[in-house]
Amino acid sequence: EGGEPVNGVCTMEGSLFTACGRDPRKPKGDNTSVARQWSLETGQVLREYAGHTERLLACSNPAQHMLLTAGEDGTARLWDVRSGAQTRIFRGHVGAVLSACASAEHNLLFTGGQDRVVRCFELGSGQPLAIFKTGSPVLAVGLSARGDRVAAGLQDGMVRVWCSAGLSE
Repeated sequence: EGGEPVNGVCTMEGSLFTACGRDPRKPKGDNTSVARQWSLETGQVLREYAGHTERLLACSNPAQHMLLTAGEDGTARLWDVRSGAQTRIFRGHVGAVLSACASAEHNLLFTGGQDRVVRCFELGSGQPLAIFKTGSPVLAVGLSARGDRVAAGLQDGMVRVWCSAGLSE
């Protein structure tokens, strides 16, 4: 569409594309954001996911029918892409959530924040499980395929890795 920055992209279900950024229909200075689900075949918007009160910074798809978004409003949000419904809000950061990742298979969700913290939640219940402190804002988080390690890319150029095995048991 053009205009406002796109802060995160992910593919979903092989044929859909989701981009997130500031909602261009809002007046300047209003950073309310939506995530959009696009058809790669037609280029048309299939659905919008609105709920964040400030700019979106990241998105990913932890499972076939899930969209995960994170933003400056200090939250990560989980959405059901079949219905468009928001299914859970993850809170706890002081300031922006800069990154998020999740694994439905391992029932874990991780968020990284401007507050120099990685938070771990149980994906199914939303219960907080662990907090990992860093010395720098967390720009990226990733979970290993086995679900036993979480890595955080930090603004100071460092990467920190923690054991995540057993957190959701």
